[in-house]
Amino acid sequence: MNDQTARIEITLKAEAKPKLVHLLRLWTFVLRSAKTMSLLFLGLMTLLSLLRPVAALLWGKYIDLAAAYLPGGQIIPLLALVALYYAISFLTQLLVRYTEGGEDIERLDLVQANRFQEMVNSRVLRKLSKIDPEYWEVPKINDVADRTFQFITDDWDGLSRGIMVKGYRVLAKAVSVIAIAASLYIFDPWLCLIVLIAPIPSLYTLLFSERLRFKFVKENSKLLRRA
Repeated sequence: MNDQTARIEITLKAEAKPKLVHLLRLWTFVLRSAKTMSLLFLGLMTLLSLLRPVAALLWGKYIDLAAAYLPGGQIIPLLALVALYYAISFLTQLLVRYTEGGEDIERLDLVQANRFQEMVNSRVLRKLSKIDPEYWEVPKINDVADRTFQFITDDWDGLSRGIMVKGYRVLAKAVSVIAIAASLYIFDPWLCLIVLIAPIPSLYTLLFSERLRFKFVKENSKLLRRA
């Protein structure tokens, strides 16, 4: 058999430029691999993002009623608002501990990471098994495979927290921002526009930092192989 590794390596040097569509494809690939776990986590984070503005709205309503309260007036609406506010606050704190980090036994992202290792690893291994053995003689193929499995199994900044949880957070915050902007539109359309534009610099900074981090990880994998 003729050695085709030189031709293969030349082909592999033509890397696709980082694009948002690649991140979306990865996100949907993982979502399809572990639908129940991913949708549960996303649903809880979206609920958390909605509960916070609702709690603020209830507290503002309570302040208005308390300021207008007269001796001998109806106190039941005030008590109902207070009870509802603290019930929502309790649920919010509970969701925070599960979705944003509490004790290890409470962290839903660890459960998700273990589930991803089980489901995503199996899909990746099935795809890698279809690669022609001659390709594995190319160092770059080994680098990519090594980075892939390290990324999947990294509990702190890997596939679970680095891609999926951040994606959930972006979607949940988007829902929250839209809800807040819609409520502010009643008072002033300009406030609505400001709220919608405000997150854009943060999203750009996050995109730039992730591209830079990927560059360092890619270069580090080459150094580790040579070492």
